[in-house]
Amino acid sequence: MKTVIIIEDQKLLSELLKDLLHDELWLKVVAECQDGLAGLETTLEKKPDLVILDLMLPRMDGTTVLRQIKHHLPETKVLTISANFTPEIVKVLAENGANGFISKGENVAKLKEAVTHVVAGGVYYCPETSRLLRESLIQTPKTLQKSTLSKRETDVLQLVGEGYSSKEIASLLGISVRTIEAHRSNIMRKLELRSATDMVRAAVKFNLVTP
Repeated sequence: MKTVIIIEDQKLLSELLKDLLHDELWLKVVAECQDGLAGLETTLEKKPDLVILDLMLPRMDGTTVLRQIKHHLPETKVLTISANFTPEIVKVLAENGANGFISKGENVAKLKEAVTHVVAGGVYYCPETSRLLRESLIQTPKTLQKSTLSKRETDVLQLVGEGYSSKEIASLLGISVRTIEAHRSNIMRKLELRSATDMVRAAVKFNLVTP
């Protein structure tokens, strides 16, 4: 069973998240933390598969917590939640390796979709944060050239940008997961990317993803 830590200062929301994750998504919540510093320390100790991270936290803000988690535990997935995303915040979170973005204005179905995608290895943007990311990336850097990618690599990049995991992409394209991983590796090498989040940003910049 995959393990989760919830870092959320609102106790009621934290309890609701815990029940949802356990009862409907079969995930084990190993800790609930109400401030950023405690959340970071607990995450580094327990090394969960997933962290659900609020951005507005006492003692240490969510962006700093994310940066530290990704520095020490790069394989741990982090789904960020907030009521006040902005283009700048979404861009900074993406650059620091966030695996998912869900607005507190979304419904339970969207939250379940986000958690499922992130746990499976995908990158998830709810409609609001997808739009905000597009706003923050209006201009494509000259160093990124989509023309360097093959047709199949472009297809893979688009599907990564839409939040699909390697297993899901392999099923959609009718090829092996190993081949998808090879395509992803080639994409990252050609575009000088470092993470799945970078690939999502590139897909947005190339207009391969429609919010």
